[in-house]
Amino acid sequence: MKNRTCFALTLALLLGSFLPACFVTAQEPHEIELLVAGTEVTDTFINLRDQEMRLSRADLAFGTLTLCPGSQAGALCTTARMEWLDSVIVDALDQNLKSAGTLTGVTGETLSWMYDLGFSSQLTQTKSFVLDAAEELGGYSCRVEGEYLREGIAIPFEANLIVQQTEETEQGMAVVRKSTSDSFSHLLTTSDQSLTVTFDPRVWFADSNMEEFLEDSTCMPEGPPIVCRGQIEERCDADGMISSTTNCTAQGQVCVKELGCQDKILIPDTSSTYRSLQGALVAGERPTFAFN
Repeated sequence: MKNRTCFALTLALLLGSFLPACFVTAQEPHEIELLVAGTEVTDTFINLRDQEMRLSRADLAFGTLTLCPGSQAGALCTTARMEWLDSVIVDALDQNLKSAGTLTGVTGETLSWMYDLGFSSQLTQTKSFVLDAAEELGGYSCRVEGEYLREGIAIPFEANLIVQQTEETEQGMAVVRKSTSDSFSHLLTTSDQSLTVTFDPRVWFADSNMEEFLEDSTCMPEGPPIVCRGQIEERCDADGMISSTTNCTAQGQVCVKELGCQDKILIPDTSSTYRSLQGALVAGERPTFAFN
């Protein structure tokens, strides 16, 4: 009997020494600071189409943000590990940290994330709710400005993007979610003090094609009324003959396909470049997440 008692006591002590490593501790309410930052881009960069450009503005309406316990965010994230229900404008060209607010929730493992870009999709409404950051950006998720450098000519451009769920997509879900190929895993504990999300705006332009707004053409019968012969605007009469020409460069402008001399390329939402920018924001290279 004495030997059995000693064995039971020894076994209990051994098991006790392994319990912290084998069993998940109870969840505790916790909150951490959310920090956002951009990437300083001082030089020109070249995208996948070998097009050189530089950026002067890259403002992003970021938020809301949810950290999920499961490996796949979205509808499967029925209970958030932590969440932040606000929004903030991120200057994606500024590498300095900016406090966005507080993530609140509980400790435990987080394996995925999802966030919106200034528009929060609601199950009870067909239109997304416009958050403060998007309102500050004039009703947009992202506003970018820069120059496309082509044959020694700097061609200014501007894009104002809306990124949100629609009736044809997944209403009620955050628009940007961790994919299965993204590596993300962190055990949240009370020692965690902050999460930093860092954006690099250069990756948004990975597949953009600024050439779609330029042309080297001339007037022709049954052709458009305005054409660009490089940086020369030609206006055409009904017979396809040139009625007037204007050197856009001499006027400090750029010749845009179908529009003629313009101050800049305003990227329309019907263009492939607009769609590629939208796609990059939703499913392109991800921002980095770092806990401290």
